[in-house]
Amino acid sequence: MTVTLENPDTIFVPTGAAVGAFSTGWSYEEAGDVLVIIEVAGVEGPPLAVDGDFVLVSMAREAGGFTGEVTLKAAVVPSGGWQAAADHRLILRRVTAASQTRPFGQVEGFRPAVSEAAWDRQARLAQEMRSRQGRSLVAPAGEAGWSLPPLAERAGKLAMFDVDGRLAGAAGGIADGVPVTDFGRDLVTAADHRRGKLQLKIGSLEDVADPEGVVDATAGVAELVALYRSLGRREIPLGSGRFRMPASSGGFDVGVGGLYFVGEGASTVIFRQEGEHPENDPLATSAFFNWDANPEDKSGVGFLNLAFEGTLSEANPGAIGAPVIFLDWFPEVILENVSARNLKCMLADVHFCGRYRAENNVLINIARDGLRARDTPNAIVRGNTLVQIGDDVIAMHTSTGSVGSYPVREGLVITDNITALGGSIKALGARKVLIANNIGRLHYLAHINVVPGVAGPEGSNPMGEVGVYDNQSWDTHNLLDGGTAASAAHIVFGAPPVRGAAMSGGIIPTNPDPATGVFVKPWPYSQMNTDDPAHPVAPTPDIDINGNRFGRTLPAAAKISDYGYGKLQFQGEYSDPAVTDADLRIGAGISGSGVGAGGGFVKLTIEGNGGSYVGNGISLPKPVGIETYRDCRVADNAITDFSGRGFLLSSPDTKLPADIEVAGNVFDGDPLHVLANRNTGGRWTNGAAGPNAIDVGNAVGLVVRHNTYRNVCRPLAANYADEILVDANVHECDPVARGFDAGNRGIGELPYAGRPLYLIKDCDPTSASYGQIKNVPLLESNAQPAAGKYVAGHFVANHSPAVLGSAGSRYTITGWSRLTTGTAHVAGTDWAERRALTGT
Repeated sequence: MTVTLENPDTIFVPTGAAVGAFSTGWSYEEAGDVLVIIEVAGVEGPPLAVDGDFVLVSMAREAGGFTGEVTLKAAVVPSGGWQAAADHRLILRRVTAASQTRPFGQVEGFRPAVSEAAWDRQARLAQEMRSRQGRSLVAPAGEAGWSLPPLAERAGKLAMFDVDGRLAGAAGGIADGVPVTDFGRDLVTAADHRRGKLQLKIGSLEDVADPEGVVDATAGVAELVALYRSLGRREIPLGSGRFRMPASSGGFDVGVGGLYFVGEGASTVIFRQEGEHPENDPLATSAFFNWDANPEDKSGVGFLNLAFEGTLSEANPGAIGAPVIFLDWFPEVILENVSARNLKCMLADVHFCGRYRAENNVLINIARDGLRARDTPNAIVRGNTLVQIGDDVIAMHTSTGSVGSYPVREGLVITDNITALGGSIKALGARKVLIANNIGRLHYLAHINVVPGVAGPEGSNPMGEVGVYDNQSWDTHNLLDGGTAASAAHIVFGAPPVRGAAMSGGIIPTNPDPATGVFVKPWPYSQMNTDDPAHPVAPTPDIDINGNRFGRTLPAAAKISDYGYGKLQFQGEYSDPAVTDADLRIGAGISGSGVGAGGGFVKLTIEGNGGSYVGNGISLPKPVGIETYRDCRVADNAITDFSGRGFLLSSPDTKLPADIEVAGNVFDGDPLHVLANRNTGGRWTNGAAGPNAIDVGNAVGLVVRHNTYRNVCRPLAANYADEILVDANVHECDPVARGFDAGNRGIGELPYAGRPLYLIKDCDPTSASYGQIKNVPLLESNAQPAAGKYVAGHFVANHSPAVLGSAGSRYTITGWSRLTTGTAHVAGTDWAERRALTGT
């Protein structure tokens, strides 16, 4: 015996003189459980009598119980027949008796039939109770054998709505502040009843909705919040409509919070008129605000499923007024499924809060920062879309102000956002940060910016523990105020300048005390103020930039708006500049030069990134001491189409070490043969003009190995090449001489440092076999090579040596050294045999 999921109410809309049969559609145990009711215009009549008014034919179920068919007597059909215009309906309703009449019996053992029948009864009762609870909200007291709670228990808890869905203010409710204590049938239409809509609502803002944006809804918000707070409710339903909250109204103070404003998506619009007061003017007000520094008394605040609109446009430009939402010192702030358009300031500015979450929001044409929070230890910014933002698209900053009621950042997660035509995703003073899987296009200056602050509270703390993973950055530019493309980068990171101070014995943390050799540990100084010279600053640890993609995808354009994202908008001012090829070749793909020099890095890793069409692929600031770079790695990146360097370590003023391994990268400088230094046939004009695969200036101590070089003038530019470990890098070229030679194709200068490896390719784009491998010089053989091109200095080891010669002068041939660059293979002229005496 079983009872499946059943609806205990079956409703028919008969026509004409129909009498049935009508199937119950649900199971029952006793014939008396079946009620047959005729409803007219939403009003249910008394139950009909079995046999007198209808005939019930019961059919046994294999699973136990019965299903039935009801046939009406002709006399009970409404006069004139069933009529849709009169809202005639036939209802078959199961009402199981709330009793158990079949005893289990005082016997040992399990009684399955009786037990299952009892459980079936319980399942049917539960289904019917759920149905009755839903109907009780739209039915008057006494209908169908049940009643609502007594008036004393309902007083102050229910509000009436008329047939138009508005509060019935004449009978009480919000309009006159009198709690509604009862309601009548006339407030519920038959159509609403049929749809099963919940008609009893406790209040919303719909009474002050105004499509023209004239009525000020600020007071209505306050009244609505007061009502819900009196009922102990946290969610504030704003209803559908357009609600004006101008700056002149003074805004709504959310107090101690505990409020979550919930709308109905795009149909709930908060229309914001920003006023004329500048952003930092005390008279500039927010629509929702509170910045009282009493976090121990506060609860969370949220905004969900709402739309905000302002007045920013080309006809009404400028950044002015305060953020729409301005909240400080709350344990939680949530923005979810919110849209914001045409705001002359920010949507929200949040400081000193415990947790911040912004998910699935859409922001378009915002004069200042898009999503912003500062000094908030836990923040999640995920799945948002931000377009045409006049400042940073996402701004999440820390500072020494984080120390206090809330701890310094525990975690910042910025993932899965889509951004275009705006500033950067910026985290000043970044620590414990994950920035991943974001897609950006047409950002100015940078797409991702993880740097220390310049001065002031934002970013004035040590950095570290930063992961920038699997982001895509396309077509970044610097077209603001005549800015140069060279100053822009797709991904920018940096570190605050390192220094010692009195509290660290004048020693930079992580460096040894020269008097004792004891190292100064970094951890006691992780909460310093980097703006205070009395505070020591350690090198920044654990920045990992991995798996990102960047480059150019768009053609040049007569106007930036031709790309379809709108005009360039910066802090409320619009421009529509032309975009040239040069504008889209920005300074760097990944740049560590954020906010000046003097920073230090420990365990910096830049791995697995791929990018193109830049000045420099990966650029790091110059070393200023032994502490600038420790345990750092630039590996397995693929950088192509760069006009400067694939990897640039800015030259220190004097010879200084840099503990950086540059390994496994592919540097393909000019694959399209368009740079000014490129000559015909894949050759190069000037050996000093670049592009260079790697450039380190006066730095020493690097490890450079297993990289692949293509279409570069110089593989390695170093002033102290003999103090760099260079090994087994692959050069794809078709050379005529070692060193720089204007006849070398593919690579202009063949290095002397290290043990270079070669792939001899056809590098002449006018050749029918361009790009084909001509030969791969052997590394081992059992005989002197006799074919293919080889470069002077190349050595081929003998993999099958044997003892040769006479007693006393026996020797082995260890291999063959190449004497010339070319395809000739004359022993003694092009090759020299290497011998080693055996001593026997």
